[in-house]
Parts: sequence; C-alpha cells; structure tokens
Amino acid sequence: SKKARPFLRYVHLEAQEHPRPLHHLWHNTVLPVDHPWWNTHACPNGWNCHCTLQSLSQRDIDRLLREGEKLKFEPVPGTETKYVNKRTGEITTVPDGIDPGWAYNPGKAGFSMIVKAAEAKMAEHVPD
Repeated sequence: SKKARPFLRYVHLEAQEHPRPLHHLWHNTVLPVDHPWWNTHACPNGWNCHCTLQSLSQRDIDRLLREGEKLKFEPVPGTETKYVNKRTGEITTVPDGIDPGWAYNPGKAGFSMIVKAAEAKMAEHVPD
C-alpha cells in the first residue's frame, strides 16, 4: 500500500544484452509513488525493456543507502520527441528513452478501465 511503501525505485537490469543508455541513467531513481514522472516512466518503456519498479518504504531506502546504493531523489532531466502516427496523423510527444506508445503507467491505465467498467454497470442499475 502507499502508506506502507510510499516510494518507487526504477531498476535497470545490468545484465541486459542491449542496454538502453537512458534506462541505465534512470537506474536507482527513487520518487514518491504519486510523482508525475511515473505517469510516463513506469516500466516497461518499450519492446524488450527489462527494467522494473520496486516499491520501497523509508526503511528500505535507509538500508539501501547504508549498503552504498547511489539513489537519486530527483528525476533526471530529459527531453522529448514528437512522433507522427503514419496511419492517423496524430502527433504525440514522448520522453526520450521511451518507445512511442509506451509512455503511460500500466497500473493506472488498468485501474481506470476497471473504474469505467464499474461506473457503466452502476449506471445500468440506477433506479428511475
């Protein structure tokens, strides 16, 4: 829960065959779970991205720091690229390092679909 583990840590797996430089740069970024950066940088961030998120408590952070982990408590500043969907002509802006179509938070997207489905069901059963 957010109360018990209020932070997320971006973890880039070092043993990847083709590491992505920006994903490596984001490794050990620790931010509150509701930080806006996670809206676009929640893993995976493209095909064959093996990065993960780890939920942390303050106690976990203290332990990692004692163990010598170099944690970053601010997102690395980045740039964005505009992509044009060749089929629809739609223009989207995506943070560099994230493949087009992957700049969203899968957990939030899945939850919003559940909420919409529940709202639709409730609307069907509203008494007149």
